[in-house]
Amino acid sequence: MLKKSRGIIIHHTRFGENSRVVNIYTEDWGMRGFLLQRGKRKDNKAALLQGLTLVGLVAYYKEKGGLQRISEMRAQPVLQSIHSDTQKSTLTLFITELLYRSLKEENANPELFNFLHHSILILDHLEDSVAQFHLYFMIQLSKHLGFYPNGICSNETPYFNLLEGIYTSSCNSEYEISNELAQYLYQLSNATFENFYHIESIAGLRWQMIEALVKYYELHHTHGKNIQSHFVLKEVLHA
Repeated sequence: MLKKSRGIIIHHTRFGENSRVVNIYTEDWGMRGFLLQRGKRKDNKAALLQGLTLVGLVAYYKEKGGLQRISEMRAQPVLQSIHSDTQKSTLTLFITELLYRSLKEENANPELFNFLHHSILILDHLEDSVAQFHLYFMIQLSKHLGFYPNGICSNETPYFNLLEGIYTSSCNSEYEISNELAQYLYQLSNATFENFYHIESIAGLRWQMIEALVKYYELHHTHGKNIQSHFVLKEVLHA
């Protein structure tokens, strides 16, 4: 049966001579694998397969799961800068890997889809510094995935435990992060898309934060699957 949905391109691999298996996070069906066949005429499907591309698709959808077959797919809307701006395209590479390792559910989650869709549009239109976008995004995504940092950073609880996911009073294990980093985490947690880039930070602190957040995800959600692309951010964003 032909059905329509909106989707976000996450990953793709070659399948045979003229096809691709495309992992798309959809509004109506969650994360699904789709078979995309290349037509006889030249088309722009390759451009559509770039990470985080927002698409509208029509698919031969099967309730029992397995690979779904795409009938039609187009950019919806067309993104302006994510794939052409060097810093944004590097962030896109990292966020795409993060989502590929994090989004596994084959059920609709409209709230999560809308958050991702909105985040991508924000990044595409952002004219201010993008150096902290991925940090803010990871913290907000953790709320939707069920392991958002708990508690407050205060004089009584000045540290944060990555394993427990809470602010703590002591820093005596390998999972605790420093007070400076815990304060930065708390600031980002309480920011919005409208003001996160106003938070003062230095490159060294941002790099410590991305390392801490990657570890946080690996402890709670990616099931030990290592995230690697954040190392590129250090070179491009001077993270």
